Amino acid sequence: MLKYFGTKNMNTTQLFILIWFLIIIGCNLNKDTILSNKAKRLNVTDAQISPSEVSGCKVKAKIISIDTLKSRNNPDSPCSKNPCIANIKIEEIIKMGALCGPMLYQGAELKVYFAFTLSETTKELFPDLIAHYPGLKKNDTFVTSIETRSEKNEHPYQAIVYTYEKIE
Repeated sequence: MLKYFGTKNMNTTQLFILIWFLIIIGCNLNKDTILSNKAKRLNVTDAQISPSEVSGCKVKAKIISIDTLKSRNNPDSPCSKNPCIANIKIEEIIKMGALCGPMLYQGAELKVYFAFTLSETTKELFPDLIAHYPGLKKNDTFVTSIETRSEKNEHPYQAIVYTYEKIE
């Protein structure tokens, strides 16, 4: 089959297959190189980078402080009655996904928005929520997948926590 490539006997289908094959190989090599460079820059191992398993950064973090200021934009929102913002310190990066931004690294301290508040998720607070979260307080440690946002207009906070597991 290789003797036909580069000769005038090669038809359009063979040329298309060759180009498609080269593009696929090139894309896979580029993705591996990008992930490996990201791991070196953030001082983590390649095994911690797994874009298919985690959308953000799966981290172990600690609550440093909780912002008690409540949202006034929507009086019916859970954040108008409960705290949703906390300053955290990342103690360990467990896995890195596609939405893991450069502000997330071991030792980083950042302000994070908790989508389901820092309070315990009750049926009164979230009637349709199936999952249950026990709530977090200052000095609590937890594991979560933090998603970062690059566009400031998308959300007022650049790091968001949707789910977490409290470590006792």
